[in-house]
Amino acid sequence: MSEEKYLSFYLSSKIDGMIETSELREIVKLEDSSILPLFDLAPAIMGVFNLRGEMVWLVDLPFLLGLQPLSTQTCLPNYSVMIMVQENQAIGLACQKIGKLFSSKEIQTTSLVSSNMFTNFEACVKSKKTTLEGDNFWLLDFQQILNLVNNKK
Repeated sequence: MSEEKYLSFYLSSKIDGMIETSELREIVKLEDSSILPLFDLAPAIMGVFNLRGEMVWLVDLPFLLGLQPLSTQTCLPNYSVMIMVQENQAIGLACQKIGKLFSSKEIQTTSLVSSNMFTNFEACVKSKKTTLEGDNFWLLDFQQILNLVNNKK
């Protein structure tokens, strides 16, 4: 049986996220100039970009979750993007910065989230995880994120 892996990332200066790597295809750095903006879509959808001939939707993950948009968090002209895949559909989740890769042996669940979800952030959180060093991360549910994105298109 293989061990689960988790990738940490920064949603804002105070909120760290984590996602299971089972649907993670790759991580890329993307310059602002590589993004083709699309109009008449939700503001959290930044546009599309070309990834080796494949057009991939790009989502401002913090903004989608109800946090501060990436454009106001940093003055850097590039983004860290997690390319996630489900049912042969790729989507890019842009975040402030990619953190570390953790194995399931290095983290523990410290709290589960109630089913009474009121915000996009709460709706996408599976649980709170704590590393052996004491760092806290919110484990996000990619399926819930994908549902939010599909509802915004």
